[in-house]
Amino acid sequence: MRQNLIRNEPASNDKEDGNIEVNTVANEIFRLLSLLKDSQKKKDQDKVTGCEVDLDDITHKKLRLGGGLNGETFIHYAKGLPNKFIIKTEYQTIGQAGGMPGSWSNHTVTVIKDESNQISVRVTGGFDRDLNEYLSETFLEVLLQSP
Repeated sequence: MRQNLIRNEPASNDKEDGNIEVNTVANEIFRLLSLLKDSQKKKDQDKVTGCEVDLDDITHKKLRLGGGLNGETFIHYAKGLPNKFIIKTEYQTIGQAGGMPGSWSNHTVTVIKDESNQISVRVTGGFDRDLNEYLSETFLEVLLQSP
């Protein structure tokens, strides 16, 4: 089941090159993925490594949220789509005995930014519609925070 959540990013007064820049986790990921792609084309290994380290830092500090979202998490850019990225993540459920770890479910979080600076989050995978809705809301909140 798919869940779409859309929210405008908060306004910002920071200006760079005459454009209003919004300082959010989502925009930092978009910036790093763009820089990574450009650095890979130019075969600039130092910049590639720097981008990978920064993306890994965001993944571990912002996207591995605990509360079940503590498994493997990866950020990927969508080829040919600079306004879209994908987060692959795992969610661990609570076992039937309560505190015992349960099973893992794999989820794909698709993040799209439109021309009006709105972020759309869609979560697919797993086995529970309510869980996908919870993950959509959770990731949207995190992606709209300051990095």
